[in-house]
Amino acid sequence: MESDLVLSKFVVWLRVDDSVVLWNRILGGYRIVSSEQFNILRKDFVGNTILNDDEINHLKEVNILVAKSFSEEENLSRKSKELVFDSVNSKKLRCLELSVSEHCNYKCVYCTFWRNKNSFAQKYLSIDIAEKAIRDFLKLTEKQPRVLVYFGTAEPLLNWDVIYHITPVIREIRSDVTLSLITNSSLITHEKLKYCQKHKIKVGLSLDGMPERQRAQRIPILNDIDSSDVVLAALKLGNEIDFRFSCLSATFRDTGFKDDIDYLISICKQYGIKEFDLDFDIGSLGFVDVAVLIEELLYGYKEAGKNDLSIFGYWLIPFFNIIDNSSKIKSFCGNVVGESVCVSSSGGFKLCGYEGNNMFTYLSLEEHLGSKKFKAICETRMPKSNPLCKDCIIEGLCNGHCMLIEEKSETWLQTCDFYKKVTKKLLSSYIL
Repeated sequence: MESDLVLSKFVVWLRVDDSVVLWNRILGGYRIVSSEQFNILRKDFVGNTILNDDEINHLKEVNILVAKSFSEEENLSRKSKELVFDSVNSKKLRCLELSVSEHCNYKCVYCTFWRNKNSFAQKYLSIDIAEKAIRDFLKLTEKQPRVLVYFGTAEPLLNWDVIYHITPVIREIRSDVTLSLITNSSLITHEKLKYCQKHKIKVGLSLDGMPERQRAQRIPILNDIDSSDVVLAALKLGNEIDFRFSCLSATFRDTGFKDDIDYLISICKQYGIKEFDLDFDIGSLGFVDVAVLIEELLYGYKEAGKNDLSIFGYWLIPFFNIIDNSSKIKSFCGNVVGESVCVSSSGGFKLCGYEGNNMFTYLSLEEHLGSKKFKAICETRMPKSNPLCKDCIIEGLCNGHCMLIEEKSETWLQTCDFYKKVTKKLLSSYIL
């Protein structure tokens, strides 16, 4: 059988028993086929009697098959230029992070802000800068159907005055904006929860597992706080006033956390929480057995699914990008393509709350996104732009394009290896 279709040059595969997972390592999109079907595809359809037109069309739709005459490099170049154009013209913007506080009353063992506590000139965002940024953001995103304002970056409730002041400003301009924050719970009060309930602010709680682990990892600066008890107290308070917390967020730095996952999921079920955020401290990868770590993370992923919880973790992003069958360019996060930006507590503009330094003193979102500096960041984070990622099985889908990755280091190598291994395990689980 003659065909003008071939496997995309960006397709990679993983064999699991008698099945094969195919995916596009640049644009994402996947398909599970039999070994027999895979052999036909590799032979350019010679002797095909088992792939019908519907199956072939689906393989085209998910970026697995392309026409022989189709230039994938030109297509990728065009898509990249279009994405950069939209990014610098604020057309992708949908999320604003206000770093209302870069100070915290905890010294969590893996926390960037605690380790760098002396590197920030101002700990709390001013009301004036917050309001200016909000008005800029809502003007630029007035045609976007879904937009988000996130109150971060360390412990947001330390600067409750800004949240209290700015929320009515947002609601007056646009009532459907999603507002959210994540807190360690230590400063939650009845009045604050009622305010969040009234103004529809989603509140997530940081809880790293059972009390022993929580107390060992999330350590208050003052000894008069029990980091486990305050979360449980907040959950009970929410229950009393019929306030549902949006998520539980857990980060681990060693293995042996399956029981903690069971504990956290049981709390989600008990208190009607619909999202479970599960992550691992990348800085601790060199101190654990990665195979064991991956097994435990996949346990959390599967248990969350069994209990009808949505789950998020940075380690899941390459996998999520693969199973997204659209032909658009994917990104590890929205920061490098102008979907999400941050205004720091010191009144600066940056793309990510984890950045240590400001890109600019804040003037306007439109000006900063349209700058040559931001455009250069976008261009160097497009697929196939990082030589360190060349021919990787998740080349255009992972954090090789994260703006915080500047050079090849031991942590970079460990992270790269981890993302590849965990993604392959997740894809294998799709078959098994």
